[in-house]
Amino acid sequence: MMPRHGFRRWLTLGAALAFVSPAMLLVGCGDDDVTEPPPPTPPGAVTVTASTDANTVTLSWTADTGATGYRAEIAASDPLIKTVDAATTEAVFTEADGVLDGVTYTATVYSINVDGETASANNPTVDTNFFP
Repeated sequence: MMPRHGFRRWLTLGAALAFVSPAMLLVGCGDDDVTEPPPPTPPGAVTVTASTDANTVTLSWTADTGATGYRAEIAASDPLIKTVDAATTEAVFTEADGVLDGVTYTATVYSINVDGETASANNPTVDTNFFP
């Protein structure tokens, strides 16, 4: 038979280990040389050009290296929206998309990545006049 004080010592050690947190186990591991990653940043703002042609509004913009895609919008009241990948720097809106004649549209292109989005540096306007 095991002496009683030996059993009590193991029971106490087992109970103590049950309440050890992972943070307590990492004490003294030398985390002084660990650096925090930089905070996430959304992509940069792009510059937009808007033009019209037979029943279309075309937006084009400069690419941003941090973007994984773009959301192009033209709006008079309710926005018309197109989403494109990072390799695309143009969006064409037509009557099928809801472009109307005789309307002034304001254009905005959002650069998008996993950390957020950034609105374009400018917001050009374009007037549609399909029947000059």
